[in-house]
Parts: sequence; C-alpha cells; structure tokens
Amino acid sequence: MSFSTGTAEAPRPKETQEERRARIRMEKRNKPILLSPACGGIHWNEPIEKHNITEGILIIVQFQLLQGLSVIDISSRTGRIWLATLEYISTIQGCSIKYWGTEMAQGQETICLLVESKNARQWSIFQQSLGVTLMRSELSSQRRPTNRCLRISLPNHVEQLNKLEVLMFKFDSEVFERAGDEVREIVKIWEGRWRQEGKEASGNWLEDNGHPYVAEWADLIPAAVESQDRILMILAWNWDEKSVNLTEEYTRNSKAEFKEEIAATGAKEVAINEFLISKSAQIEFKIKKNSQSVNTKPQFNVDCLALLLRVSPLRHHSETSSGTKLRSKDKHTESIYDAAVGRRLFPGPSGGYLKMGDFHTNMRSSPGNGLPNRLNRCPDTELLWLKFEPGKVHDKKSISERLLQLRKEIDIYVGYRAPLYWGRSVHDPDEWILMIDWNKRKSPYTEGPDPVDITSETKIVQDLVNDFVFLTAALTREPETFKVGFPYLSNPRRKGFPIMEVTRFEVSNDPRTQAFFQRSYELFKTENMGQEQTWVTLLRDSPPDAASLPATGSLPVNSAGRHIIHFFHQYPPLTPSLGAEAEEAQIPKKSYFSAITMWRSLEAMREWYTDYANQCGNYEELGHKVDRLRMLCGDLELVDSKVFDMIGDCYEASKAPMPTSWSTTGIR
Repeated sequence: MSFSTGTAEAPRPKETQEERRARIRMEKRNKPILLSPACGGIHWNEPIEKHNITEGILIIVQFQLLQGLSVIDISSRTGRIWLATLEYISTIQGCSIKYWGTEMAQGQETICLLVESKNARQWSIFQQSLGVTLMRSELSSQRRPTNRCLRISLPNHVEQLNKLEVLMFKFDSEVFERAGDEVREIVKIWEGRWRQEGKEASGNWLEDNGHPYVAEWADLIPAAVESQDRILMILAWNWDEKSVNLTEEYTRNSKAEFKEEIAATGAKEVAINEFLISKSAQIEFKIKKNSQSVNTKPQFNVDCLALLLRVSPLRHHSETSSGTKLRSKDKHTESIYDAAVGRRLFPGPSGGYLKMGDFHTNMRSSPGNGLPNRLNRCPDTELLWLKFEPGKVHDKKSISERLLQLRKEIDIYVGYRAPLYWGRSVHDPDEWILMIDWNKRKSPYTEGPDPVDITSETKIVQDLVNDFVFLTAALTREPETFKVGFPYLSNPRRKGFPIMEVTRFEVSNDPRTQAFFQRSYELFKTENMGQEQTWVTLLRDSPPDAASLPATGSLPVNSAGRHIIHFFHQYPPLTPSLGAEAEEAQIPKKSYFSAITMWRSLEAMREWYTDYANQCGNYEELGHKVDRLRMLCGDLELVDSKVFDMIGDCYEASKAPMPTSWSTTGIR
C-alpha cells in the first residue's frame, strides 16, 4: 500500500454572487467590455428591445466576399445565393432593402448593403436573421460581417443614385470627447462642399460593434461606456454625377484632403470605401408582408421534378413560432385522413417543410465532409432513351414484339444477371426507354470475389441492344447508355408502380458542389413520401370520423411513389496500369444528377408535386429542400424529366428463373 506524500488541497468555499461580480470586475479592469453597438449616438446598458427608439434606422452591412466570388453576375451560383439572401431579408416585416453596391479592391469584391428598419426591434430581428447568416457562412471571408446601424435619413429627392462612399473614422473615447465638436464642424463644412460636387452626405456617430448585453456586467457597463471607442460614419451619395464635371484627380485630392483633416483631430483608424450601386438594387421586391391566412387554392399545377424546380413559389411572411415543424407535420397528417376518406388519392409530402433558418445548414462544406459519397456500383442500372419512326413495323414485327425478342435473347445468354424493363413515354408514344438492372452479386454457393466480374456478360448485352437499335432504326438520345449508381444495394420493389419518372442533367465537376447537391437531393427525397406502416398505425389508433367515411368504409392509404436512385459519375476508362487506389482518386469526366421515381399513376404524381409546390403558405414553412436543388441546377430550362408507362407486366415477366437456392436480395 502506498500513500501520497503531497499536501491535500483544502476545499474551496462556494463563490457568492458578490464575490463573482468582484472577480469579473478585476478580470475586466484592463480589458474593455464589449457592448451592444450603439444606434446613431445612443448607447444603452440593457437589451436594445427595451429602448424606445422610434425613429427610422439605417442598417449598414459591409463584408468582403471569399476570393474569386462575385455577385455582379446574378446568374452565377454566388449571385443566386445573394439574391436569395436579399429575398429573405425583404420578408422581414419593418425592414426594406434600399440599396446595395459592390467595390473591387486587390482582386476581392466587397459588398455594402443598406436596409431601412422601422425601429430597434426590427433591427434586432435582422441581426439574427438568415440574411446575416448566409452572408457569414457562405459568402463572406470575414468571421463576422461589419454590421452597424445609424439613425440617419436617406436622400429623398434623388431619383437615381450612382455611387455610395462609406467613410468611417474611429476615435478613442477620450479623444472623441475632446475633439468631437471640432470633428462636427469639419464635417459640416465639407457637407456644403460635397453638395457643390454633386454629393449628398450625412453622418452620425456610434460606439464600436460589441458583445450582446450580459446581465452580470450591468454594474460595469456605465464605466465601460466611457472608455468605448467611437465611430464617426458618413454616407456620401454621388447623385448628380453627369451635371458636375469633376476630374478623377480632383476627386482623389478631395478625398485625401478630408481624410487628412479628420486624421489630424486624432482619429486612430480611417476607412473610405466607394461602392457602385447595382442596377438590380433598384428592383422593388414585391413581397406580400402580412400575417393573414394564406389562400389554400393551388397556385401551381406541377407534374414532374423538372417543373417543380422551375417553380418560383409565392413568398409570404408572418411572425412564426418554433412550432413550425409541428404545423407542417399536421398538414401531412391531415392529408392522410383526407386520403382515408376519399378527399384525395394519396397522402401529401412529408418532411418537406423546414424553417427558413435551416436553409443554410451544411452550405459550407468542411474538408472532412465536403466530398460526394462514392456510390456503390453493385448493381448498376443502365438506361437508354430511344426514338422510333412513327407507326413503322420492322420485318412485320412491332416494337413490343422486338422488345420481347430482345428480352428472350438476353435471358438465353445472360439470364438473371440482366433483367430488362421498358416503357413508353406518356407524352410521346414514339419515345421509349430501356432499363437494365445489372446483378453483380455472387451466388452464396459460389467461390470467388463479390461483386462478380461480368465483363463478358456486359459485352453480350451491349451487342444485343446494338442489334435491336439497328433492326428498329431507332434514334438514341445519347451516344451510349448511361448508368445510374445506387447508393445501396437496390431493391426497387416496382410492382404496383407502373409510372417511372426519369430526371437527368449535368452538374458541376467540383467535388464540394457535388457533395452539397447530393445532400440536397437526399434531404428532398428522404421520407418525403411518408411511411405506410406509420399511416396504418395512425388510422388504427385514431380512426377518422365515421360521418366523413364513404359508404364502403375507410379506404386503403398507400404512398404516391418511391424515390429510388440518384447520381452517377462518368469516369474515364481505367487503364490496366492503374490500381484500385488510383481509380478512387480519378476525377470524373462528367457528373450527372439522375433521379428515378416510381409512381402509382400519373394522377398520383401530379397530386404529389402540386401539393409540394403549393405548401408555401408561409415563407418559413416553404420546402427549402427544393430551393437547394434549384440553386445548383444551372440552366433550369435544360433540366429534363421524362415520364414512362412501364408497359403491361414487364416487371413480373422479366424475372428470369433464379438458380437453385439463389437469394433474391437486391434484385427484382
């Protein structure tokens, strides 16, 4: 047995509130306490919401974009994010976007955004809004964008503004107290001079940006206010540039002269930025800002994913509580009961509505999770779109007879490895799709690696399909079949879902963009159809009102469809000299977003997509999962959805006889 030779430390008595305050005071004595930023010359020692500031407030946000980003091209991804940011800000009641402009310096673009707020409460809401979050998380190279507010008036007699100069001068508190009057006199003189030069300038002072109010610091704040830095902010508008003939040299000298005069009073920091006002900043955001109940009459009739991506939902805003997700869940539950009593065909979307604040989640990918998942290649699905000459019969055989012959030949040479399905477009009877689900799994009673090498079988099927295309004189949409990778072993369970919707378009080869897009589609499709077992339990435990049931009783409630596939990366051919590790590191030549959804009927597809598009009664309940997809689609007009009727019994008839004791997991 051993004993410690050290002296035991006596237990420390519990710290009282007074002692804790004294300790904080000592710790902060030589370190200024950060305060809530002042609002145009007013400071406070309590939260801003408690202040009776009724005058209009101008919110001034400045931030530098990440290297290489630009919002000037609003059709770019960055431009679309910026417009989405502006659109959300415009839904905040009591806030209105006045102007925004850009400045380019040292290869990086800086943005200045001016938002007019009715009162301090609305400014506080803006501070916590998604608009600021998007700027910080996705666009800005700064940890915190400069976010200040002034009680200041915008020039109201100006019809068209061209440029905005933002001048900021920081003073130590004691310097400002000493030289404040002198600074004000200098600014007053220069305001008259600027007016002659075609500028309208006005300014105010505020305390430096700081920390939110903390109750424990209440007795320390008055002293801290006295030592807080002061900022003099001036906005100078170039409003009559064409009628005032000023040389660039004169303008440059004028700026330098004013800067020198202010610096001579003791300013320790000086910043002057000049922003070109964007033409699109003059666009009025005609957003309905009311909290009235939303018209439930459908605004959109949507019958495919491509059209859903093109829909620009109506934006409504009202103050919402944290119960938004519960209300969206109630909508889904209501649709279940409506389906059970015959008021609709199938339950509506589930899980498609999130609070607006969730929109930015995972928009910035870290190196650890910023790469797309490498999809499981077992099995692969191959699709081939074919266009046939209208009404033509080939060697006295119809297209259907040719397809049956092709399936028979594939069964003879390949068997269960390549089940073949086909369907005819519901919009164009001469356009068909062929679909092969390759089964690369080994038999449990066979030695060898899993998946099985089926190179020879693949070549056989390719030759058979090429012969079919030649004999039918079909035109192919693609130079070759395209493959769609399953994220997991596939068991599509297509029986009962005769309508197949195929959506495909090319996406960026940037791995981070692909990762974000991949997560976005996962969020869109995950549980969006709902779970039938959950519905059965719900209706059993809480049956619908008997008076609302049809004469035949409660109807069976089934899902409208199933999302089954996404994404394929077309990699360059692997040379024999490259191993597995090199294959993993290859950059795909092209990357496609491919979505396949199986539907119970065309009516089910139309009802589900229309419901999804119209459940936007409140902006914060909008299905932003679709917004994420829309943001990265590039040209939405190039997004193509094809809908096929999988002819007759092609699913069941295509199931070739399986080997004895063969496991059917993963294939149907």
